[in-house]
Amino acid sequence: MGRTRLKSLKPQPLSAEQLGRLAELHVTTAEELIAMSAQTKTRQLLRDHLGISARQLTSLLSKVKRQLDPQVVRDMLKAERGGPRGVLDPIPASKRRGRRRE
Repeated sequence: MGRTRLKSLKPQPLSAEQLGRLAELHVTTAEELIAMSAQTKTRQLLRDHLGISARQLTSLLSKVKRQLDPQVVRDMLKAERGGPRGVLDPIPASKRRGRRRE
């Protein structure tokens, strides 16, 4: 995963308050933000945490993506189960063969 610090983006698409709110979630790089936005559920959590509308979040993410390599953006938008990118839903019961329920 890349290391493009959110604070170093130029032009800066995030306000100081938004940077602080993302830091509360331990999101400090543009790649982490894009990876988190890959899931609909996580997008809603991001909107709620930042206190912005869906349209504002989409605009914000577009501005961040423009500052990254297109291949990096594509990679970050590919959710991987158990990987470092994004937040994923639990494994469906039908696919848990032999796994203990917790």
